[in-house]
Amino acid sequence: MKSTNILSLSGSQPNNFLDGNYAAFGSYDTCLSFSAFYDNKDDRTSDQNAKGQYCLTSFEPDLSINGQILGQLYPHYFDSKYNFTIKVGFCVPSVCSQNDVQQIITQGIPRQKLVDVHSCDVKTNFLERLMSASQVQQILFWLLVGLVCIVVLGTCIDAKNQAQEKSSLFWIQQFSAIKSVKSLFHKTDPESRIPVLDGIRLWVLSSVLTIHAVMWHTIINASFLMEDYEYLKELPSKIYSQPFIDDWIVEGLFFLGGVNAATTLFRKMKPETPVSEYLKSIFRRAALLVPILLPAMAIEVILPLFGSGPIYQSINQYRANICCASSTWSLAVEWQLFALACILVYIYKRNYRLGLTLNILTVIFGLYRVIMIFLNNNLIVNIFVITKGFRDTMHRAEHYYISTEARICYYFCGILMVVILAGNYEAKIKQMFPNDKIWVYALLLFTLLSSSLWNCFGMKIGTITTRDPQFSTPNKDTIAILNNNSELLDKTEINRNHSSKIRKVDPLEFIVRVTRPAFFVHSVVYAWYFTSLRSSIPSNLFGYVIQIVSLITLTIFFGFFFHILVIGPVERINYISSKRKIKAKTHSS
Repeated sequence: MKSTNILSLSGSQPNNFLDGNYAAFGSYDTCLSFSAFYDNKDDRTSDQNAKGQYCLTSFEPDLSINGQILGQLYPHYFDSKYNFTIKVGFCVPSVCSQNDVQQIITQGIPRQKLVDVHSCDVKTNFLERLMSASQVQQILFWLLVGLVCIVVLGTCIDAKNQAQEKSSLFWIQQFSAIKSVKSLFHKTDPESRIPVLDGIRLWVLSSVLTIHAVMWHTIINASFLMEDYEYLKELPSKIYSQPFIDDWIVEGLFFLGGVNAATTLFRKMKPETPVSEYLKSIFRRAALLVPILLPAMAIEVILPLFGSGPIYQSINQYRANICCASSTWSLAVEWQLFALACILVYIYKRNYRLGLTLNILTVIFGLYRVIMIFLNNNLIVNIFVITKGFRDTMHRAEHYYISTEARICYYFCGILMVVILAGNYEAKIKQMFPNDKIWVYALLLFTLLSSSLWNCFGMKIGTITTRDPQFSTPNKDTIAILNNNSELLDKTEINRNHSSKIRKVDPLEFIVRVTRPAFFVHSVVYAWYFTSLRSSIPSNLFGYVIQIVSLITLTIFFGFFFHILVIGPVERINYISSKRKIKAKTHSS
Protein backbone atom coordinates (compact mmCIF):
# COMPACT_ATOMS: atom_id res chain seq x y z
CA MET A 1 0.00 0.00 0.00
CA LYS A 2 1.48 3.35 -1.01
CA SER A 3 1.71 6.27 1.34
CA THR A 4 -0.31 8.43 -1.03
CA ASN A 5 -3.39 6.42 -0.02
CA ILE A 6 -3.27 8.26 3.28
CA LEU A 7 -4.87 11.23 1.56
CA SER A 8 -8.12 9.28 1.23
CA LEU A 9 -8.61 9.70 4.96
CA SER A 10 -8.88 13.47 4.61
CA GLY A 11 -12.11 15.39 4.86
CA SER A 12 -14.02 16.43 1.75
CA GLN A 13 -15.11 20.03 1.48
CA PRO A 14 -18.68 20.38 0.14
CA ASN A 15 -19.18 21.89 -3.30
CA ASN A 16 -22.16 23.98 -2.26
CA PHE A 17 -21.67 25.40 1.21
CA LEU A 18 -25.39 25.79 1.87
CA ASP A 19 -25.72 22.03 1.46
CA GLY A 20 -22.67 21.29 3.58
CA ASN A 21 -21.49 22.08 7.06
CA TYR A 22 -18.82 23.93 8.94
CA ALA A 23 -16.36 21.06 9.26
CA ALA A 24 -15.09 18.03 7.38
CA PHE A 25 -12.68 16.44 9.82
CA GLY A 26 -12.21 13.18 7.97
CA SER A 27 -11.02 10.00 9.69
CA TYR A 28 -8.92 11.37 12.55
CA ASP A 29 -8.35 8.15 14.50
CA THR A 30 -7.78 6.05 11.39
CA CYS A 31 -5.31 8.58 10.05
CA LEU A 32 -3.18 8.55 13.19
CA SER A 33 -3.28 4.75 13.32
CA PHE A 34 -2.21 4.41 9.69
CA SER A 35 1.13 2.67 9.16
CA ALA A 36 2.47 0.91 6.06
CA PHE A 37 5.80 -0.20 4.62
CA TYR A 38 6.83 0.63 1.08
CA ASP A 39 9.96 0.30 -1.02
CA ASN A 40 12.42 3.16 -1.00
CA LYS A 41 13.55 3.69 -4.58
CA ASP A 42 16.62 5.64 -3.48
CA ASP A 43 17.79 2.98 -1.06
CA ARG A 44 17.08 -0.62 -2.14
CA THR A 45 18.50 -2.03 1.08
CA SER A 46 15.80 -0.68 3.33
CA ASP A 47 12.08 -0.15 3.53
CA GLN A 48 10.35 3.00 4.73
CA ASN A 49 7.51 3.15 7.20
CA ALA A 50 4.77 5.61 6.20
CA LYS A 51 2.82 6.90 9.20
CA GLY A 52 -0.26 9.03 9.17
CA GLN A 53 -0.19 12.70 10.16
CA TYR A 54 -3.38 14.66 10.70
CA CYS A 55 -3.38 18.37 9.83
CA LEU A 56 -6.29 20.64 10.70
CA THR A 57 -6.81 23.50 8.26
CA SER A 58 -9.38 26.21 7.73
CA PHE A 59 -10.80 27.79 4.58
CA GLU A 60 -12.89 30.83 3.93
CA PRO A 61 -16.13 30.02 2.10
CA ASP A 62 -16.53 31.01 -1.52
CA LEU A 63 -18.77 34.04 -1.10
CA SER A 64 -19.06 34.46 -4.88
CA ILE A 65 -21.46 31.50 -4.85
CA ASN A 66 -24.76 32.50 -3.26
CA GLY A 67 -22.90 35.49 -1.88
CA GLN A 68 -26.03 37.48 -1.11
CA ILE A 69 -27.58 34.65 0.91
CA LEU A 70 -24.34 33.97 2.74
CA GLY A 71 -24.00 37.64 3.51
CA GLN A 72 -27.39 37.60 5.19
CA LEU A 73 -27.07 34.30 7.02
CA TYR A 74 -23.46 34.22 8.15
CA PRO A 75 -22.11 37.73 8.76
CA HIS A 76 -21.14 36.81 12.30
CA TYR A 77 -19.89 33.28 11.81
CA PHE A 78 -17.13 33.95 9.30
CA ASP A 79 -14.86 36.23 11.23
CA SER A 80 -11.13 35.94 10.59
CA LYS A 81 -10.21 37.06 14.12
CA TYR A 82 -12.12 34.23 15.77
CA ASN A 83 -11.47 31.92 12.84
CA PHE A 84 -15.08 31.08 12.14
CA THR A 85 -14.24 29.28 8.94
CA ILE A 86 -14.70 25.90 7.33
CA LYS A 87 -12.51 23.33 9.05
CA VAL A 88 -11.06 20.57 6.87
CA GLY A 89 -8.79 17.78 8.11
CA PHE A 90 -6.03 16.45 5.85
CA CYS A 91 -4.25 13.15 6.34
CA VAL A 92 -0.70 13.21 4.94
CA PRO A 93 2.51 11.23 5.48
CA SER A 94 4.35 12.08 8.68
CA VAL A 95 7.40 13.27 6.72
CA CYS A 96 5.43 16.31 5.51
CA SER A 97 5.91 19.59 7.35
CA GLN A 98 3.19 22.21 7.83
CA ASN A 99 4.76 24.23 5.02
CA ASP A 100 4.54 21.17 2.75
CA VAL A 101 0.88 20.75 3.63
CA GLN A 102 0.21 24.41 2.93
CA GLN A 103 1.93 24.15 -0.45
CA ILE A 104 0.02 20.98 -1.38
CA ILE A 105 -3.31 22.61 -0.54
CA THR A 106 -2.48 25.87 -2.30
CA GLN A 107 -1.48 24.07 -5.49
CA GLY A 108 -4.04 21.28 -5.31
CA ILE A 109 -7.07 23.41 -4.36
CA PRO A 110 -6.34 26.80 -5.94
CA ARG A 111 -9.96 27.98 -5.92
CA GLN A 112 -10.29 27.87 -2.14
CA LYS A 113 -8.69 30.47 0.11
CA LEU A 114 -6.60 28.73 2.77
CA VAL A 115 -6.65 30.63 6.06
CA ASP A 116 -4.18 28.55 8.04
CA VAL A 117 -2.74 25.12 8.75
CA HIS A 118 -3.40 25.15 12.47
CA SER A 119 -1.63 22.02 13.62
CA CYS A 120 -0.27 18.69 12.45
CA ASP A 121 -0.45 15.69 14.78
CA VAL A 122 1.06 12.23 14.74
CA LYS A 123 0.10 9.39 17.03
CA THR A 124 1.71 9.85 20.44
CA ASN A 125 1.19 8.58 23.95
CA PHE A 126 0.88 10.62 27.13
CA LEU A 127 4.56 10.41 28.06
CA GLU A 128 5.63 11.62 24.63
CA ARG A 129 3.24 14.54 24.83
CA LEU A 130 4.47 15.35 28.32
CA MET A 131 8.13 15.31 27.25
CA SER A 132 7.41 17.64 24.33
CA ALA A 133 5.11 19.92 26.34
CA SER A 134 6.00 23.49 27.13
CA GLN A 135 7.79 24.30 30.36
CA VAL A 136 4.64 25.90 31.76
CA GLN A 137 2.59 22.77 31.06
CA GLN A 138 5.18 20.56 32.73
CA ILE A 139 5.41 22.78 35.81
CA LEU A 140 1.63 22.89 36.21
CA PHE A 141 1.32 19.16 35.61
CA TRP A 142 3.79 18.30 38.38
CA LEU A 143 2.12 20.89 40.59
CA LEU A 144 -1.16 19.01 40.30
CA VAL A 145 0.60 15.66 40.78
CA GLY A 146 2.19 16.99 43.96
CA LEU A 147 -1.18 18.28 45.17
CA VAL A 148 -2.78 14.88 44.59
CA CYS A 149 0.06 13.19 46.50
CA ILE A 150 -0.43 15.57 49.44
CA VAL A 151 -4.16 14.79 49.49
CA VAL A 152 -3.44 11.05 49.50
CA LEU A 153 -0.83 11.44 52.26
CA GLY A 154 -3.14 13.67 54.31
CA THR A 155 -5.96 11.16 53.96
CA CYS A 156 -3.73 8.32 55.19
CA ILE A 157 -2.55 10.39 58.17
CA ASP A 158 -6.11 11.38 59.01
CA ALA A 159 -7.34 7.79 58.78
CA LYS A 160 -4.70 6.72 61.31
CA ASN A 161 -5.10 9.93 63.34
CA GLN A 162 -1.35 10.25 63.82
CA ALA A 163 -0.84 14.01 63.49
CA GLN A 164 -0.46 16.30 66.49
CA GLU A 165 -1.52 19.94 66.33
CA LYS A 166 2.03 21.21 66.77
CA SER A 167 3.64 18.83 64.26
CA SER A 168 4.26 19.53 60.58
CA LEU A 169 2.06 16.55 59.69
CA PHE A 170 -0.90 18.38 61.21
CA TRP A 171 -1.06 20.77 58.24
CA ILE A 172 -0.71 17.94 55.73
CA GLN A 173 -3.59 16.22 57.51
CA GLN A 174 -5.81 19.19 56.62
CA PHE A 175 -5.64 18.02 52.98
CA SER A 176 -7.45 14.84 53.97
CA ALA A 177 -10.19 13.82 51.58
CA ILE A 178 -12.13 12.49 54.57
CA LYS A 179 -12.23 15.94 56.16
CA SER A 180 -13.17 17.60 52.85
CA VAL A 181 -16.11 15.25 52.34
CA LYS A 182 -17.29 15.78 55.92
CA SER A 183 -17.15 19.53 55.42
CA LEU A 184 -19.92 19.25 52.83
CA PHE A 185 -22.24 17.94 55.55
CA HIS A 186 -21.12 20.25 58.34
CA LYS A 187 -23.96 22.32 59.74
CA THR A 188 -23.15 26.00 60.16
CA ASP A 189 -24.88 28.33 62.56
CA PRO A 190 -28.45 28.77 61.20
CA GLU A 191 -28.49 32.28 62.63
CA SER A 192 -25.71 33.29 60.23
CA ARG A 193 -27.45 32.28 57.02
CA ILE A 194 -30.01 33.96 54.82
CA PRO A 195 -31.76 31.26 52.73
CA VAL A 196 -32.79 33.69 50.01
CA LEU A 197 -29.13 34.51 49.32
CA ASP A 198 -28.29 30.81 49.12
CA GLY A 199 -31.13 30.53 46.64
CA ILE A 200 -29.63 33.34 44.55
CA ARG A 201 -26.21 31.67 44.56
CA LEU A 202 -27.69 28.33 43.50
CA TRP A 203 -29.70 30.02 40.77
CA VAL A 204 -26.65 31.79 39.39
CA LEU A 205 -24.47 28.69 39.55
CA SER A 206 -27.10 26.65 37.74
CA SER A 207 -27.54 29.39 35.15
CA VAL A 208 -23.81 29.64 34.42
CA LEU A 209 -23.36 25.88 34.09
CA THR A 210 -26.41 25.57 31.84
CA ILE A 211 -25.77 28.60 29.63
CA HIS A 212 -22.14 27.64 29.03
CA ALA A 213 -23.15 24.05 28.24
CA VAL A 214 -25.64 25.39 25.71
CA MET A 215 -22.98 27.69 24.27
CA TRP A 216 -20.43 24.89 23.85
CA HIS A 217 -23.08 22.63 22.36
CA THR A 218 -24.14 25.34 19.92
CA ILE A 219 -20.59 26.03 18.75
CA ILE A 220 -19.92 22.33 18.22
CA ASN A 221 -23.32 21.99 16.59
CA ALA A 222 -22.26 24.61 14.07
CA SER A 223 -19.43 22.30 13.04
CA PHE A 224 -21.70 19.42 12.09
CA LEU A 225 -25.32 20.33 11.44
CA MET A 226 -26.60 20.92 7.95
CA GLU A 227 -27.62 24.56 7.69
CA ASP A 228 -29.69 25.31 4.64
CA TYR A 229 -31.95 28.34 4.73
CA GLU A 230 -35.12 26.52 5.76
CA TYR A 231 -33.34 24.68 8.55
CA LEU A 232 -31.78 27.90 9.78
CA LYS A 233 -35.21 29.49 10.12
CA GLU A 234 -36.31 26.60 12.36
CA LEU A 235 -33.33 26.81 14.70
CA PRO A 236 -34.80 29.25 17.26
CA SER A 237 -37.85 27.07 17.78
CA LYS A 238 -35.59 24.07 18.42
CA ILE A 239 -33.28 25.93 20.81
CA TYR A 240 -30.30 25.34 18.55
CA SER A 241 -29.56 28.97 17.78
CA GLN A 242 -26.63 30.82 19.24
CA PRO A 243 -27.81 31.61 22.78
CA PHE A 244 -28.10 35.13 24.04
CA ILE A 245 -25.63 36.13 26.69
CA ASP A 246 -27.88 36.60 29.70
CA ASP A 247 -25.42 37.59 32.42
CA TRP A 248 -27.81 40.17 33.77
CA ILE A 249 -27.37 38.85 37.29
CA VAL A 250 -23.63 39.45 37.35
CA GLU A 251 -23.53 43.02 38.59
CA GLY A 252 -26.07 42.26 41.27
CA LEU A 253 -23.67 39.76 42.77
CA PHE A 254 -20.80 42.21 42.52
CA PHE A 255 -23.12 44.50 44.45
CA LEU A 256 -23.39 41.84 47.16
CA GLY A 257 -19.61 41.61 47.20
CA GLY A 258 -19.35 45.36 47.71
CA VAL A 259 -21.84 45.24 50.58
CA ASN A 260 -19.88 42.49 52.30
CA ALA A 261 -16.53 44.24 51.77
CA ALA A 262 -17.84 47.50 53.20
CA THR A 263 -19.52 45.82 56.18
CA THR A 264 -16.40 43.85 57.04
CA LEU A 265 -13.94 46.70 56.59
CA PHE A 266 -16.03 49.34 58.36
CA ARG A 267 -16.44 47.07 61.36
CA LYS A 268 -12.85 45.93 61.53
CA MET A 269 -10.97 49.14 60.77
CA LYS A 270 -10.80 52.10 63.16
CA PRO A 271 -9.77 55.70 62.46
CA GLU A 272 -6.41 54.96 64.06
CA THR A 273 -5.88 51.67 62.18
CA PRO A 274 -2.50 51.84 60.39
CA VAL A 275 -2.01 51.27 56.68
CA SER A 276 -0.30 47.96 57.42
CA GLU A 277 -3.61 46.44 58.55
CA TYR A 278 -5.24 47.37 55.24
CA LEU A 279 -2.31 45.82 53.36
CA LYS A 280 -2.65 42.64 55.42
CA SER A 281 -6.32 42.39 54.44
CA ILE A 282 -5.45 42.82 50.76
CA PHE A 283 -2.70 40.19 50.81
CA ARG A 284 -4.86 37.81 52.86
CA ARG A 285 -7.53 38.11 50.20
CA ALA A 286 -5.00 37.22 47.50
CA ALA A 287 -3.83 34.26 49.59
CA LEU A 288 -7.38 32.92 49.51
CA LEU A 289 -7.77 33.33 45.74
CA VAL A 290 -4.46 32.00 44.42
CA PRO A 291 -4.73 28.47 45.92
CA ILE A 292 -8.08 28.09 44.18
CA LEU A 293 -7.41 29.82 40.86
CA LEU A 294 -4.00 28.24 40.23
CA PRO A 295 -5.16 24.58 40.15
CA ALA A 296 -8.23 25.55 38.12
CA MET A 297 -6.01 27.19 35.49
CA ALA A 298 -3.46 24.35 35.67
CA ILE A 299 -6.09 21.75 34.83
CA GLU A 300 -7.14 23.69 31.76
CA VAL A 301 -3.55 24.24 30.59
CA ILE A 302 -2.55 20.57 30.83
CA LEU A 303 -5.77 19.21 29.31
CA PRO A 304 -4.27 18.80 25.78
CA LEU A 305 -1.62 16.48 27.24
CA PHE A 306 -4.35 13.86 27.63
CA GLY A 307 -5.19 14.00 23.94
CA SER A 308 -6.85 16.67 21.84
CA GLY A 309 -8.55 15.72 18.62
CA PRO A 310 -9.68 18.00 15.79
CA ILE A 311 -12.83 19.04 17.58
CA TYR A 312 -10.94 20.32 20.62
CA GLN A 313 -8.47 22.11 18.35
CA SER A 314 -11.40 23.60 16.49
CA ILE A 315 -12.89 24.76 19.78
CA ASN A 316 -9.64 26.49 20.63
CA GLN A 317 -9.77 28.28 17.31
CA TYR A 318 -13.29 29.38 18.15
CA ARG A 319 -11.87 30.60 21.47
CA ALA A 320 -14.89 29.33 23.34
CA ASN A 321 -12.78 29.03 26.50
CA ILE A 322 -12.82 32.82 26.81
CA CYS A 323 -16.52 32.77 27.56
CA CYS A 324 -16.04 30.34 30.45
CA ALA A 325 -12.63 31.32 31.79
CA SER A 326 -13.62 34.97 31.99
CA SER A 327 -16.08 34.18 34.78
CA THR A 328 -13.28 32.60 36.78
CA TRP A 329 -11.02 35.54 36.10
CA SER A 330 -13.67 37.79 37.62
CA LEU A 331 -12.32 36.55 40.94
CA ALA A 332 -9.09 38.36 40.19
CA VAL A 333 -11.11 41.42 39.25
CA GLU A 334 -12.89 41.32 42.60
CA TRP A 335 -9.53 41.23 44.39
CA GLN A 336 -8.57 44.45 42.63
CA LEU A 337 -11.90 45.98 43.62
CA PHE A 338 -11.37 44.89 47.21
CA ALA A 339 -7.99 46.66 47.20
CA LEU A 340 -9.73 49.82 45.97
CA ALA A 341 -12.38 49.38 48.66
CA CYS A 342 -9.64 49.26 51.31
CA ILE A 343 -8.31 52.58 50.05
CA LEU A 344 -11.79 54.11 50.10
CA VAL A 345 -12.55 52.87 53.63
CA TYR A 346 -9.19 54.25 54.78
CA ILE A 347 -10.27 57.67 53.51
CA TYR A 348 -13.76 57.29 55.01
CA LYS A 349 -12.27 56.60 58.43
CA ARG A 350 -10.22 59.79 58.33
CA ASN A 351 -12.40 62.17 56.33
CA TYR A 352 -16.04 61.17 55.97
CA ARG A 353 -16.97 63.89 53.47
CA LEU A 354 -13.97 63.22 51.24
CA GLY A 355 -14.69 59.49 51.30
CA LEU A 356 -18.35 60.02 50.40
CA THR A 357 -17.41 62.34 47.54
CA LEU A 358 -14.88 59.87 46.13
CA ASN A 359 -17.41 57.04 46.53
CA ILE A 360 -20.03 58.88 44.46
CA LEU A 361 -17.47 59.90 41.82
CA THR A 362 -16.27 56.30 41.56
CA VAL A 363 -19.81 55.06 40.96
CA ILE A 364 -20.32 57.67 38.25
CA PHE A 365 -17.00 56.77 36.60
CA GLY A 366 -17.89 53.07 36.70
CA LEU A 367 -21.28 53.72 35.12
CA TYR A 368 -19.62 55.81 32.40
CA ARG A 369 -17.18 52.98 31.61
CA VAL A 370 -19.99 50.42 31.38
CA ILE A 371 -21.88 52.63 28.91
CA MET A 372 -18.74 53.19 26.81
CA ILE A 373 -17.93 49.46 26.72
CA PHE A 374 -21.41 48.73 25.44
CA LEU A 375 -21.32 51.51 22.85
CA ASN A 376 -17.81 50.72 21.59
CA ASN A 377 -18.64 47.05 21.09
CA ASN A 378 -22.01 47.50 19.41
CA LEU A 379 -23.88 45.91 22.30
CA ILE A 380 -27.63 46.24 22.67
CA VAL A 381 -28.68 47.07 26.21
CA ASN A 382 -31.75 45.04 27.07
CA ILE A 383 -32.94 42.80 29.87
CA PHE A 384 -31.15 40.14 27.82
CA VAL A 385 -27.86 41.33 26.36
CA ILE A 386 -27.75 40.36 22.70
CA THR A 387 -25.47 41.28 19.84
CA LYS A 388 -25.51 41.38 16.08
CA GLY A 389 -22.33 39.37 15.65
CA PHE A 390 -20.08 36.88 17.35
CA ARG A 391 -17.18 39.34 17.31
CA ASP A 392 -19.29 41.73 19.41
CA THR A 393 -20.09 38.95 21.86
CA MET A 394 -16.44 38.04 22.26
CA HIS A 395 -15.44 41.68 22.61
CA ARG A 396 -17.92 41.93 25.45
CA ALA A 397 -16.43 38.85 27.11
CA GLU A 398 -12.91 40.22 26.75
CA HIS A 399 -13.58 43.81 27.76
CA TYR A 400 -16.52 43.45 30.11
CA TYR A 401 -16.18 40.19 32.01
CA ILE A 402 -12.55 40.63 33.01
CA SER A 403 -12.46 44.39 33.21
CA THR A 404 -12.05 45.92 36.65
CA GLU A 405 -13.42 49.27 35.59
CA ALA A 406 -16.61 47.64 34.29
CA ARG A 407 -17.33 46.31 37.79
CA ILE A 408 -16.51 49.43 39.79
CA CYS A 409 -20.00 50.89 39.48
CA TYR A 410 -21.86 47.99 41.10
CA TYR A 411 -19.18 47.14 43.65
CA PHE A 412 -18.95 50.69 44.95
CA CYS A 413 -22.72 51.04 44.82
CA GLY A 414 -22.75 48.35 47.49
CA ILE A 415 -20.27 50.32 49.59
CA LEU A 416 -22.33 53.48 49.15
CA MET A 417 -25.50 51.68 50.23
CA VAL A 418 -23.81 50.51 53.44
CA VAL A 419 -22.70 54.06 54.22
CA ILE A 420 -26.14 55.53 53.54
CA LEU A 421 -28.04 52.94 55.57
CA ALA A 422 -25.53 53.08 58.39
CA GLY A 423 -25.84 56.85 58.74
CA ASN A 424 -23.36 57.73 61.45
CA TYR A 425 -21.53 54.46 60.85
CA GLU A 426 -19.03 54.93 63.65
CA ALA A 427 -21.87 54.98 66.19
CA LYS A 428 -24.23 52.49 64.57
CA ILE A 429 -21.92 49.96 62.99
CA LYS A 430 -23.27 47.10 65.15
CA GLN A 431 -26.89 47.86 64.22
CA MET A 432 -26.41 48.77 60.59
CA PHE A 433 -29.67 47.62 59.07
CA PRO A 434 -33.32 47.69 60.16
CA ASN A 435 -34.94 44.62 61.61
CA ASP A 436 -37.60 44.45 58.91
CA LYS A 437 -34.88 43.50 56.40
CA ILE A 438 -35.79 46.16 53.85
CA TRP A 439 -32.17 45.92 52.72
CA VAL A 440 -32.73 42.28 51.66
CA TYR A 441 -35.47 43.28 49.25
CA ALA A 442 -33.35 46.15 47.98
CA LEU A 443 -30.52 43.72 47.24
CA LEU A 444 -32.86 41.32 45.48
CA LEU A 445 -34.41 44.09 43.40
CA PHE A 446 -31.00 45.41 42.40
CA THR A 447 -29.84 41.89 41.55
CA LEU A 448 -32.84 41.11 39.38
CA LEU A 449 -32.63 44.40 37.48
CA SER A 450 -28.88 44.34 36.91
CA SER A 451 -27.72 43.93 33.32
CA SER A 452 -25.04 41.28 33.77
CA LEU A 453 -21.50 36.84 37.79
CA TRP A 454 -19.39 37.37 40.59
CA ASN A 455 -19.65 35.92 44.02
CA CYS A 456 -22.24 33.23 43.38
CA PHE A 457 -20.28 30.76 45.49
CA GLY A 458 -19.98 33.14 48.44
CA MET A 459 -16.24 33.84 48.44
CA LYS A 460 -15.32 35.28 51.80
CA ILE A 461 -13.72 38.70 51.85
CA GLY A 462 -12.88 39.04 55.53
CA THR A 463 -11.56 35.98 57.33
CA ILE A 464 -12.73 34.95 60.76
CA THR A 465 -9.94 37.05 62.23
CA THR A 466 -12.14 40.10 61.65
CA ARG A 467 -14.39 39.02 64.52
CA ASP A 468 -13.61 40.95 67.68
CA PRO A 469 -13.75 38.94 70.95
CA GLN A 470 -16.36 41.30 72.40
CA PHE A 471 -18.43 40.82 69.26
CA SER A 472 -18.75 37.06 69.63
CA THR A 473 -22.50 37.08 70.28
CA PRO A 474 -24.07 39.70 67.99
CA ASN A 475 -27.72 39.81 67.15
CA LYS A 476 -29.25 37.81 64.32
CA ASP A 477 -29.48 40.66 61.83
CA THR A 478 -25.86 41.68 62.26
CA ILE A 479 -24.59 38.13 61.82
CA ALA A 480 -26.69 37.78 58.68
CA ILE A 481 -25.11 40.86 57.13
CA LEU A 482 -21.57 39.95 58.12
CA ASN A 483 -21.93 36.53 56.54
CA ASN A 484 -24.18 37.22 53.55
CA ASN A 485 -21.31 36.63 51.19
CA SER A 486 -18.96 34.43 53.18
CA GLU A 487 -19.94 30.84 52.53
CA LEU A 488 -16.98 29.61 50.47
CA LEU A 489 -14.75 29.57 53.53
CA ASP A 490 -17.25 28.02 55.94
CA LYS A 491 -16.10 26.59 59.24
CA THR A 492 -15.27 23.10 58.07
CA GLU A 493 -12.92 21.92 60.83
CA ILE A 494 -14.96 19.30 62.64
CA ASN A 495 -14.13 18.94 66.30
CA ARG A 496 -14.21 15.25 67.10
CA ASN A 497 -14.97 16.03 70.77
CA HIS A 498 -18.14 17.93 69.83
CA SER A 499 -19.47 15.72 67.05
CA SER A 500 -22.75 15.33 68.87
CA LYS A 501 -23.44 19.03 68.41
CA ILE A 502 -23.29 18.82 64.62
CA ARG A 503 -26.77 18.86 63.22
CA LYS A 504 -28.06 17.77 59.85
CA VAL A 505 -27.09 20.18 57.11
CA ASP A 506 -29.84 22.17 55.42
CA PRO A 507 -30.59 20.73 51.92
CA LEU A 508 -30.22 24.10 50.19
CA GLU A 509 -26.92 24.76 51.96
CA PHE A 510 -25.65 21.30 50.96
CA ILE A 511 -26.65 21.74 47.31
CA VAL A 512 -24.85 25.09 47.13
CA ARG A 513 -21.70 23.55 48.63
CA VAL A 514 -21.75 20.64 46.17
CA THR A 515 -22.47 22.82 43.14
CA ARG A 516 -20.05 25.63 44.01
CA PRO A 517 -16.78 23.87 42.97
CA ALA A 518 -18.27 23.06 39.57
CA PHE A 519 -17.95 26.74 38.72
CA PHE A 520 -14.16 26.45 38.67
CA VAL A 521 -13.93 23.34 36.48
CA HIS A 522 -16.92 23.56 34.17
CA SER A 523 -15.05 24.93 31.15
CA VAL A 524 -12.39 22.21 31.48
CA VAL A 525 -15.00 19.46 31.75
CA TYR A 526 -16.89 20.74 28.72
CA ALA A 527 -13.65 20.93 26.70
CA TRP A 528 -12.65 17.42 27.81
CA TYR A 529 -16.05 16.07 26.84
CA PHE A 530 -15.91 17.47 23.34
CA THR A 531 -12.29 16.35 22.95
CA SER A 532 -13.53 12.77 22.84
CA LEU A 533 -16.19 13.70 20.26
CA ARG A 534 -15.37 12.59 16.72
CA SER A 535 -18.25 12.75 14.30
CA SER A 536 -21.69 13.74 15.52
CA ILE A 537 -23.86 15.06 18.31
CA PRO A 538 -27.60 14.65 18.98
CA SER A 539 -29.69 16.29 16.26
CA ASN A 540 -33.04 16.07 18.05
CA LEU A 541 -34.48 17.98 20.96
CA PHE A 542 -34.53 14.98 23.31
CA GLY A 543 -30.88 14.16 22.60
CA TYR A 544 -30.01 17.82 23.03
CA VAL A 545 -31.59 18.01 26.49
CA ILE A 546 -30.00 14.71 27.55
CA GLN A 547 -26.56 15.93 26.54
CA ILE A 548 -26.91 19.24 28.40
CA VAL A 549 -28.06 17.42 31.54
CA SER A 550 -25.18 14.94 31.18
CA LEU A 551 -22.65 17.75 30.83
CA ILE A 552 -23.90 19.55 33.94
CA THR A 553 -24.03 16.31 35.96
CA LEU A 554 -20.49 15.43 34.87
CA THR A 555 -19.30 18.89 35.84
CA ILE A 556 -20.79 18.65 39.34
CA PHE A 557 -19.15 15.22 39.70
CA PHE A 558 -15.70 16.59 38.84
CA GLY A 559 -16.42 19.64 40.98
CA PHE A 560 -16.74 17.27 43.93
CA PHE A 561 -13.14 16.14 43.38
CA PHE A 562 -12.02 19.76 42.97
CA HIS A 563 -13.54 20.43 46.39
CA ILE A 564 -11.50 17.55 47.84
CA LEU A 565 -8.34 18.65 46.05
CA VAL A 566 -8.45 22.40 46.63
CA ILE A 567 -11.46 24.12 48.17
CA GLY A 568 -11.86 21.87 51.22
CA PRO A 569 -8.22 22.21 52.35
CA VAL A 570 -8.22 25.98 51.67
CA GLU A 571 -11.33 26.43 53.79
CA ARG A 572 -9.93 24.35 56.60
CA ILE A 573 -6.43 25.85 56.71
CA ASN A 574 -7.85 29.37 56.60
CA TYR A 575 -10.20 28.60 59.48
CA ILE A 576 -7.51 27.02 61.65
CA SER A 577 -5.07 29.85 60.98
CA SER A 578 -7.71 32.42 61.83
CA LYS A 579 -8.72 30.59 65.00
CA ARG A 580 -5.10 30.53 66.17
CA LYS A 581 -4.76 34.26 65.59
CA ILE A 582 -7.91 34.93 67.61
CA LYS A 583 -6.57 32.84 70.49
CA ALA A 584 -3.25 34.68 70.38
CA LYS A 585 -5.03 38.05 70.35
CA THR A 586 -7.27 37.01 73.26
CA HIS A 587 -4.32 35.84 75.39
CA SER A 588 -2.35 39.02 74.67
CA SER A 589 -5.28 41.20 75.70
